[in-house]
Amino acid sequence: MLDLLPARRSSRWLIWFLVYGLAVTAVFWMNRFVVLDHTFEWEFALRFMLLSFILALIVSGLGWLGARWMWAITSVGILGGFILMYMYSGDMTGWEDLASLAAFFMAVIIGLGLGLLVEGAVAIRKAYLQKKMN
Repeated sequence: MLDLLPARRSSRWLIWFLVYGLAVTAVFWMNRFVVLDHTFEWEFALRFMLLSFILALIVSGLGWLGARWMWAITSVGILGGFILMYMYSGDMTGWEDLASLAAFFMAVIIGLGLGLLVEGAVAIRKAYLQKKMN
């Protein structure tokens, strides 16, 4: 899977950033305006778009810097967060949007943490193998 990602410091990461941001925006909007059946308001729509592009900037920025494992694992955390968000957006009353957003952020934070751990382990392994070869 990591072979599909652009190379470190490639300008193609900009395209990945834009597509990623638009995809995350679409999923946020679908949850808010379709699943939760709130009326469409530009104020909330633009806030979710801003949040989506901040997440896309973080994830794509990490990929651009070469942290491709972090990109992959954080993306899995975001996907898991959306699954949790949709699960919590069911038949609850009053707090469903807040509870679902909190579950989403918990999954994103876990994804970032696991990505950092894996990226650190990969870096340590590379350094160990390089030192062993010399």
